Amino acid sequence: MAHAAADREHQIAGDWNSVPDLSLRDHRFTVPLDYSAPSGTVFAREVVAVGKEEQQLPYLLFLQGGPGFESPRPTEASGWLKRTCEEYRVVFLDQRGTGLSTPLTIQEPGHVRSFGGFCAATYLSFAPEGLKSVLLTGGLPPIGKGCTADVVYKACFEQVVHQNEKYYKRFPQDVKVICDRVTYLAKAEGGGAPRPSGGILTPKGLQTLGLAGLGSGGGFERLHYMFERVWDPELVPGTGKRINYYFLKAVNT
Repeated sequence: MAHAAADREHQIAGDWNSVPDLSLRDHRFTVPLDYSAPSGTVFAREVVAVGKEEQQLPYLLFLQGGPGFESPRPTEASGWLKRTCEEYRVVFLDQRGTGLSTPLTIQEPGHVRSFGGFCAATYLSFAPEGLKSVLLTGGLPPIGKGCTADVVYKACFEQVVHQNEKYYKRFPQDVKVICDRVTYLAKAEGGGAPRPSGGILTPKGLQTLGLAGLGSGGGFERLHYMFERVWDPELVPGTGKRINYYFLKAVNT
């Protein structure tokens, strides 16, 4: 009982609020950064179907994958979340250094190394009796003899090449568009094009567009539609190509 009381002292629960067909409640847990004193915060959002706020439901903890993104922010009951909330309380956890959770160390955004699949596998290796089941949709760490990080990355690179080939097969007209775009950025003053939110879009930055685009439903189409608007129309002959503002804005998002 003493431990339970101490846990409640270091937890702050917000009021229920709602999005279409879902009720949400924020939780902030005060936790130690060095275990000498509680000084950090871990943020989690509890989600249930409307009307089930007080029902005794099992918990399903969602751990976001890499590279270092915060947990999803629900906007409505749809897809897997709608189905899951029929039977569970879903907890979206911002892992250390993401979203509203305090990082372990001072670091640049996106340099977090605490990914969902790795966290789940680590928990299973230490305390499997504490979990009823674990679902891994990706991010499985190297397991077994001979399965090193180099082997995993090699397989990842092969998949990246495969996805690029699929994209260009579907939209062959984009080959020239993207090649011209890379050449333009490489030759541009400063090594790229200024982005509306600050910083420079470089050729390497352009390659990162495939991070979500080549690995998600509808991603191929979204990328293609972005590249449709790469260039401003050349209204005055001889003035040369200029990057479309709306393309740069889309890159920012």
